[in-house]
Amino acid sequence: MGVNLPWAQRIFRTTRHNLSKFPDGPFDGVVCLWTLMDIPDAEATLASVARVLRPEGWFVMCVTHP
Repeated sequence: MGVNLPWAQRIFRTTRHNLSKFPDGPFDGVVCLWTLMDIPDAEATLASVARVLRPEGWFVMCVTHP
């Protein structure tokens, strides 16, 4: 991806549907940029995000302001 994040071990770019391939809790953080307002089932997406976050993990979300 061309991003230099020395503190990050791995970066995955995926969709909610692809999150099912991961076990519960492997990620320290999840970032969702400018997409959540366009997802038909945002509740299921947020549930998937919560499932793959470790306890005390972080979630960053950015949506477009009208």
